[in-house]
Amino acid sequence: MHKKLSHSPLSYVLAQVRFTNIESIEKYIPDLQELIRQDFPKFEPVTIRMMRLQKNGQVELGEGKQWNFIDKDQVCGVVLDSQSISFHTSQYGGFSNFFEKFKDILEKFNTLLSISLVERIGIRYINFITDGLDIENTKLIGFKAKGLNAAQEKNFIAKEETTQFTKHGVAIIKTVYIGDRSKVSGVNNIYVPPDLEAVSSRLSFAHKQIEAESFLILDIDHSQVLDKFEFDIKKICANMKELQNDSYTIFTQAVGTEALKKWT
Repeated sequence: MHKKLSHSPLSYVLAQVRFTNIESIEKYIPDLQELIRQDFPKFEPVTIRMMRLQKNGQVELGEGKQWNFIDKDQVCGVVLDSQSISFHTSQYGGFSNFFEKFKDILEKFNTLLSISLVERIGIRYINFITDGLDIENTKLIGFKAKGLNAAQEKNFIAKEETTQFTKHGVAIIKTVYIGDRSKVSGVNNIYVPPDLEAVSSRLSFAHKQIEAESFLILDIDHSQVLDKFEFDIKKICANMKELQNDSYTIFTQAVGTEALKKWT
């Protein structure tokens, strides 16, 4: 059991199960919606850009449909397309609660979809850090030459990315430090990285209205590629738990003990 942080910097969490393509998935949408409508009454279909792997090994880019099911408070939702089921939230209440909901969705959807093979599972944690930047691991923020131009000191922006093999998958760890919030004033949602802005736009971040001139986003994207892995929810849960444990280890090592003490 991980120690719960009463002042956790988490702003967004997304878990995904990717499976072999179901070309006929659209015909199931009305019945799938009915299965979860009481918990996720809001529904929004959209068109997205998708990548499909062809038999010859080439990747084809094209358009595809995506269906979003959102709860009444707009803090968690289900994202479905022909190749994946995702569950995301802007109000994370711990892994057990989060994944019990995701497990329930997987079970209900599979009664109609009869998913064959799982190709990839993953979980992604986005942390929006404002307080304690002075005690963060300096590697998170990056090198900054001081005293060269004091007037421009707050305009400092740094990006770092690391790919790391873990016991159970591959983790991509990204950090973006913004020294002056006004430099991203045109961004619709500063609480998530740009590649998640579209999918997270269905959720509300009103409870995350944090006033801070500088901030850091710590993005931990941990996934596992699977081969000939049948859709077994018990095994999916076990593997996802392993990814989550490793992700938490990465998080604690990245931010350091002093920050953890401050957020407890």
